[in-house]
Amino acid sequence: MWYIIPLVFVLHGLIDFIKLKLSPKFNKYQFLIFSIDQIMHLLSLIFISYIFAGSEAASISFYIPYYYDVLIFISALILITKAGGIAVGLFVKPFVDQLKNFEDRGFINGGKIIGYLERFLIVLFIITGNFSSVGFLVAAKSIFRFGELLNSHNRKEAEYIIIGTFSSFSYAIVIGFTLNNYITYFI
Repeated sequence: MWYIIPLVFVLHGLIDFIKLKLSPKFNKYQFLIFSIDQIMHLLSLIFISYIFAGSEAASISFYIPYYYDVLIFISALILITKAGGIAVGLFVKPFVDQLKNFEDRGFINGGKIIGYLERFLIVLFIITGNFSSVGFLVAAKSIFRFGELLNSHNRKEAEYIIIGTFSSFSYAIVIGFTLNNYITYFI
């Protein structure tokens, strides 16, 4: 069982090393590189789990009720917060680069926290079957952003806000429905 941790460490280190080598060459495609990197990390964990499924390392699931379900929920939480923030940030980065003198007038990390909360709420609404609440959240955020968009003298800044909001919502909806399908078919 001790050898699983070094194996995970080596595989993840190798994946990150490859990403570091590719990133400068494909600077224009950082979002795609990040997405592939995350998929490779996930596949490496699935691969290791599959290899050691019959070993004593897998026996922990026997002693902890709903062990795999808890891991799925924790993974979803990580995906919608930290990984989601990075993914959305990389997705909108080309648009930020086009904005001239764009200054963030909000709180430090305020947008990041709002993104975490909105993605968390969307996933929560989806897994509880409150789909209309997702629509309400979209409407509420639109109302709050309307004044900002109305007062914006820069069309690019307004488009950046809309692109960021919709990409964050889309990301959360995909994670939410994936988690909802897991709950429906496996729990």
